[in-house]
Amino acid sequence: MLVCDNAKGVIEDNVIACNGRAGIAILSGGDPLVMANKIHDGMDSGVLVSERGRGRIEENDIFGNRRAGVAILKEGAPLVKRNKIHDGRDSGVLVCENGKGSVVDNDIFANQMAGVAIGRGGASRITGNIIRDGNGGSLCLSAHSRGLISANVIHQDPRAAMQVPDGLMSEVKEHNLIRYATVDDGATYTETSPRASCSRSVTPQARCFSMPRSNALLV
Repeated sequence: MLVCDNAKGVIEDNVIACNGRAGIAILSGGDPLVMANKIHDGMDSGVLVSERGRGRIEENDIFGNRRAGVAILKEGAPLVKRNKIHDGRDSGVLVCENGKGSVVDNDIFANQMAGVAIGRGGASRITGNIIRDGNGGSLCLSAHSRGLISANVIHQDPRAAMQVPDGLMSEVKEHNLIRYATVDDGATYTETSPRASCSRSVTPQARCFSMPRSNALLV
């Protein structure tokens, strides 16, 4: 489904599944309300917002997609709020290439790569989310990202390190609640701790996400 050229409208209560490209692509100033849909098992991103697309992406169930559940690129600036973004084969939310907007109050869990990945130029506001149970770590941040990450609850599995540069780690720890899971004698415990679990050599494009095929949407 494509919304572009400043189009608006409402996309509500649909099942959008098994697409070859993005389930919903919002481009070129498109500004729809996307609400209460199931968007799953596509071969690219669940929702792609790029080329100054906007829109409100609210209360959707986004899962099982090959690329990021929600990808925000090229001055896209949506509000992504109260969605479940889970069980994807890539990152839960990807912001890069001057992507903007706000990612607020979502449940982001069980994705194969980072729960939230902010690459070079990404500048979204990431706040109030629960980020948990990802195989690729909860966060992946580029040293060149410009996003605000605050007031999130981050459940960090010690077996999947956060990919956060040293220069950003103290800010992430100060402004978010990070809960570290530990495993002892077969039982799992959760503690809030200042311990850092991050890679000092961060290459987000290689480790934390794959780029959606944003330039081939109409083929």
